[in-house]
Amino acid sequence: MKILLSAPVLNDGDAIGNDLLGMANVLLNAGYEVHLFAEKSRVEAHVEPLANLEQYFREPDTLLIHHHSIQCDAAFRAIEMCPTRAIVKYHNVTPSRYFVDANPELIRQTEIGEQQAARMAKLGATFWVDSHFNAQALAREVPSLVYEVLPPFHQAEQLRVLPPDAESLSGLDDWTTTILCVGRVAPNKNLELAIETLAKVREYEPTARLLIAGEHLFPLYSDTLRSLAKKLGVEDAMIVTGRVSASQLKALYRTADVLLVTSHHEGFCVPLVEAMALQVPIVAVPTTAIPETAGPAAIYGEDAHALAECIGRMVERPGEREKVLVQASNWYRSRFSPEVQSERFWELCAPSMGKYADGRKKSSWETCREVPSSNKIELRRC
Repeated sequence: MKILLSAPVLNDGDAIGNDLLGMANVLLNAGYEVHLFAEKSRVEAHVEPLANLEQYFREPDTLLIHHHSIQCDAAFRAIEMCPTRAIVKYHNVTPSRYFVDANPELIRQTEIGEQQAARMAKLGATFWVDSHFNAQALAREVPSLVYEVLPPFHQAEQLRVLPPDAESLSGLDDWTTTILCVGRVAPNKNLELAIETLAKVREYEPTARLLIAGEHLFPLYSDTLRSLAKKLGVEDAMIVTGRVSASQLKALYRTADVLLVTSHHEGFCVPLVEAMALQVPIVAVPTTAIPETAGPAAIYGEDAHALAECIGRMVERPGEREKVLVQASNWYRSRFSPEVQSERFWELCAPSMGKYADGRKKSSWETCREVPSSNKIELRRC
């Protein structure tokens, strides 16, 4: 049986890329023939153009797993052709209202992406979602929606064993209170609140700093953040790294006292899982999918004052910090460990694979090591 994995864009190091490549590794490890498709890719694996997808899908004994987060016409056409042999992994479509700084084409792609998601659900394709939150808006459009929750595969285990980049640690591995935000610099991340929280923290910890690990994708929004930081007098205490490698990201987690998540909109929020695995305390706002993903692994605040107070508790109260980290470790093992994720993946795959699932299930993460690296797709950054 051929398994076709598709996404509009396939980048290693981002949430959708890691999820798709994680699925590919597990499937290859079980002996399936796997083909990857994307319009644009930045991975160390063979990826075919989306234009080839329909041709493959016309062959018998093929199953398509499409990762949907934005307009993707090629996958939509394939699923229209045979929805019963298609699975949509729905990562949520970030609402277009968060892209006022973007070009009109991106706004159009998000709006069409929402329409295509609803249409694919109405056609009867199998739907997997990262979180229950992801299904809520879609269920309003498609009241008959039936879905299963499958948290995304991630790079937390790779980060756990990866040596941190020594150069990135230089000058940061000190006693200064360090607040870390991870993710692209985009309006839905609500980084204004992170900057306001930094200003509150500096009222009692004048040397505290904020590290934002993410790409600048929206220039006007980045300018807005710089202006706010200057207005609040914290511009010298804020560092925005741009895109980072896995080893650089590991270094940033290692130097952080807390991971701060302030987003208006998250369909899952993978950095929460990374922080759990790396034992970095999490302070977050209880919005969208964040409390579903983080559960008791985080402490929550609604505004800058409350978030600053939470950060102070994690820095100044070792006993409370340790309690939160124990809860985070337990939450991670029970919901997001590779073994749990692989088990859930096979459980959901079996009905779509039918007879081809018999005897193929290998849910343990350890089995990935049985396959020579030249024969499997690795989660690596360029």
